[in-house]
Amino acid sequence: MLKKAPKPSRHLEVERKFDVLESTVSPSFEGIAAVARVQTLPTQSLDATYFDTPAHDLARNRVTLRRRTGGHDAGWHLKLPSGPDARTEIRAPLDTPDAAPADTVPADLRDVVLAIVRDRPLAPVARITTERESRVLYGADGAALAEFSNDHVIAWSVGSVGPDGAPEQQEWREWELELSENAATGGDADAELLNRLSGRLFDAGAVPAGHGSKLARVLGAAAQPPAALAPEEPLRRALVEQIGQLQVWDRAVRADAADSVHQMRVTTRKIRSLLRDYQESFGVPEDTWILDELRELAAVLGVARDAEVLAQRYSAALDQLEPDLLRGPVRERLVDGARARYQTGLRRSLAAMRSQRYFRMLDTLDAIVALEPATVAGEERAPVTIDSAYRKVRKAAKAARAEQENDDALHLIRKRAKRLRYTAAATAAGKVSEQAKVIQTLLGDHQDSVVSREHLVHEARAAHAAGEDTFTYGLLYQQESDLAERCRLQLEDALGKLADAVRKAGR
Repeated sequence: MLKKAPKPSRHLEVERKFDVLESTVSPSFEGIAAVARVQTLPTQSLDATYFDTPAHDLARNRVTLRRRTGGHDAGWHLKLPSGPDARTEIRAPLDTPDAAPADTVPADLRDVVLAIVRDRPLAPVARITTERESRVLYGADGAALAEFSNDHVIAWSVGSVGPDGAPEQQEWREWELELSENAATGGDADAELLNRLSGRLFDAGAVPAGHGSKLARVLGAAAQPPAALAPEEPLRRALVEQIGQLQVWDRAVRADAADSVHQMRVTTRKIRSLLRDYQESFGVPEDTWILDELRELAAVLGVARDAEVLAQRYSAALDQLEPDLLRGPVRERLVDGARARYQTGLRRSLAAMRSQRYFRMLDTLDAIVALEPATVAGEERAPVTIDSAYRKVRKAAKAARAEQENDDALHLIRKRAKRLRYTAAATAAGKVSEQAKVIQTLLGDHQDSVVSREHLVHEARAAHAAGEDTFTYGLLYQQESDLAERCRLQLEDALGKLADAVRKAGR
């Protein structure tokens, strides 16, 4: 029987690296107000093998994956960027399930970065050994503040061969200053503490490291992220940014982070809107399947998203009711039922996000942003304008008035406003984007109310058939109906402000 590996653990790592000469003397931390005591630790011998795809996709996205022996945290380490000095480190033990080779990347870690590596193989790209001399800095309350490490590094890049035919070896010395887990907050206080402690390292002759990680130094140019796009490429820059966000939210969905499904769905729709509105600018043919794939992905994510919204909505609404207004097992039906549907939707979403179809969609997006931006099929790029997108909002609003603002007509206004918002944001029409977002949010609340009322009717019928009191369902239905009416009453004013913003943007 196969042994099941423990689940990975997550840790916030806040650190800075410094380049130093071999002769540089390690700093003293005496006299720093925040530091009450310094403890010298035994020297550690660390041996790490780094894994990546043949094209170094992880390294180019500032992600590192290694298997390290030695030290107090020996194991598999996956490091993800989380800010200027911060990374999220996901750790898994060295032990692998029975029958799995020791150098097989744990499936749980691979899954975290699946949007980056997709179905490409992960294999060793470098080996780095470190002799680490460390000191722990403690505050007046006895809690550890930070750890200073003096590292003597020897590294080899897979495939690099020296004149003698042996793997080419790199050697250097560097310092690391890492906040302890109890001291790291992920906020401004981290930078303040690091700044105070870093001063001693600068005084001793250190300089900020010219690399973000040891691996980045070993791989050199192969680990560099793509060059930033020029300012005159706002559309392509917006698309690259949204594809990057898609990868971020992909990881969040896999971790089941709050609101992550919704944010990934929104990002998917932003990408689709950019491609659809500017197909000619991106060199995307009219009959491309990528738009359909993005729509299908958003639909799959929508199952979990709708259930998550309903669970939160009903939980909040029921919490605000007096106890005597809660009749029957209404919380179990509405809240627990929605949470169960969310888990079902999440499993469906994860299955889609582990499919070859999803990988090919991501490959296609990468290929689109890599296309030559200057011309499309030898023609000048189409001009960018928000006028056509706004005309569709105005047309939808006119139709809604004619149909006495029925739910489907209002939902169409929302979709048109959302498309206008994305278009305006991509073309730096900030006020238009802001006012379009107001309409999108207003009618989003209205649409959530429509979905909620339909669900309440369904659940009330089921409760009635089971002989349960349905009073609370009717009460919640009326609250949702009142909310929808308030949204409709605010719509005309919001549309007027959008019209003003569009008019000013065109001047």
